Amino acid sequence: MDVKAKIKKIRTLKHFTRLFIGYAFTLVILSIYQQVFLYRTGVLDTVFNNALYTLVLNHFGFAALVSFVLLFIYRFFESMRPGLGFKIATIVFSLLVFLETVLVIYFLKTHSLLNYMALDQGFSLTLSVGNLLRFFVLLIILIASYVLSYRVANALNPLIGYLYPFTFILFILFVGSIFLDKNVFNENKTQYLFANKLNELLDFNTYEGQAEYPLLQSTKRINSLNPYLKETAKAPNVVLVVIEGLSTEFTHKNASFGGFTPYLNKLREKSLYWTNFLSTTTEPAASIAQLTGSLPNGTNGLGRDPYNVNRNTLFSILKKQNYRTYFYYGGNTTTNGLQNYLKQEKVDVVLDKSRFGPNYKLQLEDGAGVSKGYPDGELYRKWASTYQTPNTSKLEVILNLSSGRPFIIPEQENYLKKIRVLKSKGQFDKKEKRFINSNSDYFAAMSYVDQKLKDFFSLMATTEGHQNTIYIVTGTSNAYIPSENVLEKYHVPLFITGPLVKKAMEFDALASHNDVTPTLLGFLEHQKHVNLPEQTAWMGSDLLSSNKEIGLHRFQSTTVEYIKNGKVYANGDVYHLKKHLSLVKDNSNALEIKQHFKHYLAVNKYVTQKDKLLPETITIYPADKNVFSKEDMLYVNSIFQGVNYDKAYESAKELAHNGNRKGALLMCNYILHKVPNHVDAIILKARIYSWNERFSESIELLEQVIDLHPQYQDGYAALLDTYFWSGNHDRAKVIADKLEENKIESPELMDKVMRCINQLKSLTQNSETPKATSA
Repeated sequence: MDVKAKIKKIRTLKHFTRLFIGYAFTLVILSIYQQVFLYRTGVLDTVFNNALYTLVLNHFGFAALVSFVLLFIYRFFESMRPGLGFKIATIVFSLLVFLETVLVIYFLKTHSLLNYMALDQGFSLTLSVGNLLRFFVLLIILIASYVLSYRVANALNPLIGYLYPFTFILFILFVGSIFLDKNVFNENKTQYLFANKLNELLDFNTYEGQAEYPLLQSTKRINSLNPYLKETAKAPNVVLVVIEGLSTEFTHKNASFGGFTPYLNKLREKSLYWTNFLSTTTEPAASIAQLTGSLPNGTNGLGRDPYNVNRNTLFSILKKQNYRTYFYYGGNTTTNGLQNYLKQEKVDVVLDKSRFGPNYKLQLEDGAGVSKGYPDGELYRKWASTYQTPNTSKLEVILNLSSGRPFIIPEQENYLKKIRVLKSKGQFDKKEKRFINSNSDYFAAMSYVDQKLKDFFSLMATTEGHQNTIYIVTGTSNAYIPSENVLEKYHVPLFITGPLVKKAMEFDALASHNDVTPTLLGFLEHQKHVNLPEQTAWMGSDLLSSNKEIGLHRFQSTTVEYIKNGKVYANGDVYHLKKHLSLVKDNSNALEIKQHFKHYLAVNKYVTQKDKLLPETITIYPADKNVFSKEDMLYVNSIFQGVNYDKAYESAKELAHNGNRKGALLMCNYILHKVPNHVDAIILKARIYSWNERFSESIELLEQVIDLHPQYQDGYAALLDTYFWSGNHDRAKVIADKLEENKIESPELMDKVMRCINQLKSLTQNSETPKATSA
């Protein structure tokens, strides 16, 4: 009797097949949901098209592969313990449905596939407040579909009860899907995610060349801009404005959405303008390194990678030639790797979110209660407040944020009304109107960015240095307007404009972010305003030369698109590059370009990970290696593992308050090696200096803190304590003025100010300086 009961509990192949059918059916439902969403938002013309059919077949192929592998696991555990294999298979299929749902919603928001290294970003976006309801409704529909299809599949039991025919069917489905074309629209998102990680694990491609510095070469003297720009007696100023998500769909002649950015279109008519210009990365912060350094991307973007690389950039070369260098950004430079990059380049002024002060309004918070930073209007207003009549030439780089997600701008409703009016007056087809309707916040943001850029250039025109300034405007990527062409996500405009432009021109030469620095420096050298190093390691070349090698990098991913000699390698296929960046599949020379691609990847990884871009002897500002001893690292690793440096700071603080100042100081130095502007670590380091009576070093650090973070009260508190302990009581009055200037009302800080002032008054009676204590 017990044997019979046990036999009844064993789940057979029929039960597993029903699970497979349920999983495959939910993928079909997800496919239809994706297509309906893309149709309603104006991305697709129809719901039922070849993209849908190919997507369904790719889903079936991935489901077949998963089921083929899972089947053997299912049978093994089912034979060991009846019901266990069924539970495991149910959990695996359920998790895959959950993951695919997350990835589909991410794709619908960003029009790009999520790779493994950015998985946390994908979950944050998908499960954010704005998407949470949609996610759960979709998940409920999928669960209901899964259960329904599982029950309906019971009727197919007579056809699915045999192992070998079933496994053969799975194998055929999988093999068939291999030969289908894949792109962002029709690929199973989970399969792409896993393949991305697998490629990373199996990447045995290494540099095997003889040259220690494979990119090092004699500097090429590029003078192609000379016919188009005026000569100047004094070295010209350079202003580089980088606009997130700026697509050529707003700036080309007869562009689909040109009416929404009238200023940029007028700017094109009086500029040098490149029609086939590419961003080399989809990450806004990483684009700064490409534009100003013509640098290899590394694995995650040069600013994010943990490798300090010797290099020469536009910042360092111009600074050496007596330029003053500036970087302006309304966001936080510590969260995207920019701070590390700018620190090594010794940029004179870095103005980011931490330095605006109380007279400027932050961008409104998003659904998660987070403000991204200061909108473009406030950024340009802050620029104006810091402007000084130049006594030397300047390089100013400005990165905006208002045209990036979540597209929250000042006076948003007014700009949304403007978009509705422009849409009603414009000549848009039905598909374009649907896209505008579903992305009205993006179009409103672009309209705002265009208006504020116009205001900024009008303001610049009134400055003393305007007549001697080269203005450059470009975008970070085409992140928000989807296209099936693999190059379109990188297609951005490039303007060189201003009073020094002789005559407006349009160029159709293929060029990229990497070409800006070599070409601009070539012009400045030809005009005898700068002297270039004898050797360079640029990734780019001449803006006006079309024969290029260009690697195109997605956010936190290996290169997935590559251009060489008019050929494009993407997703395993080779294309011939035609006019206007159109592509025609051509695998005739596939092996040759694949070899170039592998070599490119190997060199890119080698020079960044091994610091073999430039020898230190010819680097203007050598990388700060700050190497810790093995003993130091053993201690650090015994306290902290991972990449959450806020937790590392908490550990350092605990060490300090337990009396282990040496260990705490080592932890602070380690944190600051990884995150140079970790303000709490700087303050703790300064306090430890004070407790050890190294007052001058402490004061130097803390005065920098309150200069960079004028709203952060902990910096004032630490500095006032140090003034008191060191006997610098008179300096407290300066702090009182700063508190008033920044509208900081704190009884605790005022008590510390008065403590110094009262101590100053009593110095004639008591000249002994109080000693620092850590208590």
